[in-house]
Amino acid sequence: MLLKTISFILLLSCSFIATAQEQYEDIIYLKNDMVLRGRILERQSDGSVRMRQSDGREIVVSIKEIKNVVVQGIGSNPSDYGGKTAFGISLFGDGIFGVNFRLRAANELYANLSVQPGAVVLVNDVTDEARVEWGLGIGGELNYFLKRKFKESKQKVRANGLFFRTSHNFGDFETTRFSFGWSSEYFKLNRFKRGFLLNLGFGYTLNHWFDNPLNAVYLEGRRELEPGLYFRLQWNFFQ
Repeated sequence: MLLKTISFILLLSCSFIATAQEQYEDIIYLKNDMVLRGRILERQSDGSVRMRQSDGREIVVSIKEIKNVVVQGIGSNPSDYGGKTAFGISLFGDGIFGVNFRLRAANELYANLSVQPGAVVLVNDVTDEARVEWGLGIGGELNYFLKRKFKESKQKVRANGLFFRTSHNFGDFETTRFSFGWSSEYFKLNRFKRGFLLNLGFGYTLNHWFDNPLNAVYLEGRRELEPGLYFRLQWNFFQ
């Protein structure tokens, strides 16, 4: 009876281990339609992936051969996501859209430089007519993130942190904006070099045109220093 019980426990344990291994198996889909299964150990600087296959062998797969990567296990390193530099596009914030260059200054400290068209909406106090004045804007931003973590339920890597941003819009109606708040960056687990950044916070806009006597008809309801909410989306493509 004791021997049967021990045998049953061993059999149950082996089944559990096999199920757990299968549950946390990473998958690499190649461009030649082959499929590699195992555990991803490392994402190398050139984009190649080092994997320990199900039979115990370790291989390195070139980024040129990879079509898709699905990370199931929790053992992969979230810090492999991203890179030293990135180019990006953005929506909202200091303008309707923008072009960005991003540089990793330290571990999780990033510097971002952007160029975007900016607009000032003006309402004539006498005629109630509205007009939009456009200008070219340049912005700089610092992001500091905490440790990156896997979100297995959503199959994403996420990092939360803080941002501080300043920008200046040139033109006939110049403005300077200072913004700060919460920043969050996301990566899909099968896209190591493509990130999505969300900034949400508070800011102040300094209207340099406020003291110009020629602009007196636009001052009703306006302030030289105006507070407001800040919202910005950015898609980053890391090198």
